[in-house]
Amino acid sequence: VISLCMLMAFYLHSNSGTASTSSGAGTGAVNNNGSMTKKNSQSIRGSNGSDGSGSGGSVGTKIIPDTNAHVNKSAQVNPGGSATKDIPSKGENLPKSITLKTTEGDIVINLRPDLSLPSVQYIQRLLDDPSPCTNCRFYRAEKPGILQGILVKKNVKPNKILGECPEEMKGKKHDCPPHDPNCGCHGPIMKKGMIAWAAGKGGPDFFIDSYERPAKWWNTDHTVFGEVADDESMGVVMSMYQLPATKKSLTMLDVPVHFEISSP
Repeated sequence: VISLCMLMAFYLHSNSGTASTSSGAGTGAVNNNGSMTKKNSQSIRGSNGSDGSGSGGSVGTKIIPDTNAHVNKSAQVNPGGSATKDIPSKGENLPKSITLKTTEGDIVINLRPDLSLPSVQYIQRLLDDPSPCTNCRFYRAEKPGILQGILVKKNVKPNKILGECPEEMKGKKHDCPPHDPNCGCHGPIMKKGMIAWAAGKGGPDFFIDSYERPAKWWNTDHTVFGEVADDESMGVVMSMYQLPATKKSLTMLDVPVHFEISSP
């Protein structure tokens, strides 16, 4: 009897140890070999694509936006679309602009010594001469694009020096018109508002380009020395095309429009 009781006590003690070892609070997992391994609580996903809780739901990933993704890193440009530059004076006190005072209104012209310094020097001599500009006048108005006049004083020798060919136009083919078979490159392709000496010469007759599109048909024949400064001045230019005129080979104003020149 005593031996039987001792055997039963040993049996009960062995089962209690096994239960305490195989139970637990779910803090571990059993490998195939029966050894215990600790779960990695920092894992985002389980090996089966589920989260660490075993629920099988995907865990979303927070995306941090790149704050530079839409930053414009290009250089700023002038609001007008074009780059600005200083016009060199070559050390001389040259006028930056002149005003042609007519009975139809004032025409302000910005001078371009960078395109033709001798032309601007000639205009400076006209301004320095105290005599009135008796012969200064507009006499031709070809719609829609040529208002022609003369800028001269009897005491001032007219300019005869032509402009230089712009760098971007050098080496390009240049066809000369019949009236000027020995023409050359003396300025840029003219645009609306540009002012140049007429007939491919150096003055004193000049014209204002009023065409809406670049005058490629003139090529680079003309010496440009200025530009109409503002819309108001251009309005005065355009109003002269409405004046009485007679067309023969050229369209000449019936009454030429006299002007005086001044500088601010």
